[in-house]
Amino acid sequence: MAFFGRASRFLGGVALILALARSAPAETLPAETLPAGTLPTETLHIGGTGAATAPLQQIAVRFTAESGIAVEVIPGLGTSGGLNAAADGVLQLVVSARVPSAIETARELTTFLTTCTPYVLASSHPSPGSLASKTIAAIYAQGAPVWPDGTPIRIVLRPKAETDNAVMAALFPGIDQALAQARSRDVVPIGTTDQDNADLAEHIPGSLIGSTYAQLLTEHRALPFVAIDGELPDLDAYEAGRYPFGKRLYIIGPRHPKPEASRFLDFLGSPRGITAMRETGLVACPP
Repeated sequence: MAFFGRASRFLGGVALILALARSAPAETLPAETLPAGTLPTETLHIGGTGAATAPLQQIAVRFTAESGIAVEVIPGLGTSGGLNAAADGVLQLVVSARVPSAIETARELTTFLTTCTPYVLASSHPSPGSLASKTIAAIYAQGAPVWPDGTPIRIVLRPKAETDNAVMAALFPGIDQALAQARSRDVVPIGTTDQDNADLAEHIPGSLIGSTYAQLLTEHRALPFVAIDGELPDLDAYEAGRYPFGKRLYIIGPRHPKPEASRFLDFLGSPRGITAMRETGLVACPP
């Protein structure tokens, strides 16, 4: 077990090095639009869960325009890879799909901010209609489920260790056992990453995936949302409690953040930052 933990961490480090070598900074406004004396001289490196990659890139444009600090969003790390990179001092901040473990907390990582986005079901079906929340587990458990119009539902799953499985288990009664039943069928595809999940859904007729409003919104995916109990997901419905299905995301970093990370956190808490986050589908978590 220790060997596999070290190997996983080594491979995650290799992936990060390659990403840093290949990736360009997140899109920034032309230098002439920045106030005099605010040209970027520092770079904030941030990464983590794939669901946050496109939202971060969009928020980074606003932050750089205001602060002059460039932001490089490193894709493909995932939550655990991002937390390891932050603990190693390679990333300054991570957007995580879970709270830090005891081991990660012992490595001086702390949660600075929690934000939420609606958790959604989505499909390539042009008009997937509405599903009752109490029947969603049964749909995943069935060998040949169908949409309300009678066309086949083709489920796409996530890996066993993916945090979205725990999110769905908390939202939809009985879904954990139903996911296990679906996983036993060899024909059910697995979306390894958040982006793989959406890619598969776009290309499989009648697909059904779990994802986040923020990811599908900012990646401009051709995946209509499925209404649950007659309510389509959007921020107004989520904040009002009419659509009660959500996912938490945690902004985590070293206990003593670098100045550029502190500036980013301050921006997120400002009215302009709150607006930038909302435009990407991220809002304060309901009580």
